[in-house]
Amino acid sequence: MRGIRTISSLGATLRGARHNARLTQAELATRSGLSRATIIKIESGARFDISGLFSVMRALDLEMSITALEERGASFLDDTEEL
Repeated sequence: MRGIRTISSLGATLRGARHNARLTQAELATRSGLSRATIIKIESGARFDISGLFSVMRALDLEMSITALEERGASFLDDTEEL
């Protein structure tokens, strides 16, 4: 699987997960506590509130992982451990 680097690729990935779960946008909206209009915005790659992303991910039983690009090396992730 390729990494997600844009809002539009994130939306397409979530749309695919919704299809795999055999949910309509309305059903996902109900499960996530968001409006159908917000689901449409997320899936289309429009700007949206980050809390909506996590609501959709919970409703689809998904989690997010963040990895450093090889060009950046591991030092970026090592620095975050101090936070």
